[in-house]
Amino acid sequence: MTEHARKQGGPDALPLAGTDPHAMLRTPMRAELAADLELLLAEAEVVAARTAKPTPLADRFIRSAAAGGRRLAITSNNAPLAVETYLERHDLDIYFQGRVFGRDTKDPALMKPHPDCLLRALDALDVRPGQALMIGDSAPDAAAAKAAGVPFLGYARSPDRVARLRTVDPHPVVVGMQVLVAAVEDVAAPSN
Repeated sequence: MTEHARKQGGPDALPLAGTDPHAMLRTPMRAELAADLELLLAEAEVVAARTAKPTPLADRFIRSAAAGGRRLAITSNNAPLAVETYLERHDLDIYFQGRVFGRDTKDPALMKPHPDCLLRALDALDVRPGQALMIGDSAPDAAAAKAAGVPFLGYARSPDRVARLRTVDPHPVVVGMQVLVAAVEDVAAPSN
């Protein structure tokens, strides 16, 4: 993508973007080039979604949360079609019908840490910010939640990733999906 952008816009088309595709989209450029880059990135994300390895226990967490009556949504800086492709491939799409909120293809400035996709999710779920919980794995996720007034729970795959999640504000962080699965199944379990 970087090479395509440089060919279309000259050697200085993406001065600070490096190879981060989301940073490339945020870089000021001609509208035609931005549309080309968005299309290329969305296509690449769909291809990647077809072979992405699932996070262990994430499917169980989603199924358990839905079985417990929770309404779920996904907010992402990726193209919605890529997220939907992944969900369909893993038979999880039924839990998110119409509630996948990806980046706005016309305005990359609305990607997280901007709260746009989170605000769209709250609107679709018809809930106030304090009635929701965002579980995220990045500092931009935490910043978007803070900006939207939504409580945030950080998720880290490993202990070495915890510090990255606490760059915005101190908030709880869990390491590994097992903690989330246990919590949602414990809450969903019938009391005796």
